[in-house]
Amino acid sequence: MSLPLTIQTLVNHNVLSPREVDLQALYINALEHLSLTAVDYLTIRDILQFIDKPGIEIHALMLCMFASLAEGSVCIRIDESNLNRRLHQFLNKDISVDCLVQKIMSSLKKQRFAAVIGQSIDNYKPLIRPTESLLYFHKYYAAEHRLGQTLKSIIGNDSEISPITDGNLNEVLTDVCDFGSMRLNGRDIHSIMTSAGPYWSAFETIYYYFRRPGNRQDISCHHHAASAGAHRDFH
Repeated sequence: MSLPLTIQTLVNHNVLSPREVDLQALYINALEHLSLTAVDYLTIRDILQFIDKPGIEIHALMLCMFASLAEGSVCIRIDESNLNRRLHQFLNKDISVDCLVQKIMSSLKKQRFAAVIGQSIDNYKPLIRPTESLLYFHKYYAAEHRLGQTLKSIIGNDSEISPITDGNLNEVLTDVCDFGSMRLNGRDIHSIMTSAGPYWSAFETIYYYFRRPGNRQDISCHHHAASAGAHRDFH
């Protein structure tokens, strides 16, 4: 059974107290402008129970995290400009976004949210801040980390790798995907090139992951081909 999403529902389920006027204004805006589910709000409640007297800034940060997740991103960039942009997406002029951003940044610097934000993948907390500039949901960061380690292992064990450089990446991807032979509803894929976007993006993400400092820089064309093989036939 789904819950009707109203401010009274959130109060009834202890997401916030009826005495917290500032929080009510924050959540009224969130209910009106963000596409969050009842589960999202209840998860925020469950996470913040580990913080003694959580202030409006951690509630605002959690709303930003779940709004980002609803958009398909498992992390947010932690800087004043990005937080300002995200908060302006759902807060009206009655709430000072600049003041809220300063409270968030100050609290992060003083580690006031340490009960729910960790820095190590081995020390589980609901959120993780692996670098100063990024805040992740822990489970998604752990999954991304495991994927990276697995890909490293696969490539590290391949004795027949064919190096790909920045200069020939597009050429290799085009050759591997063989767009000319792809069809969608009987049409040549060149006429609807955006259909190849997810594969292109995935390949580039994997490639540039291994181009980062500290990661292996040689990627085998064979691995790209193996990844693409199951997705080339469109009908």
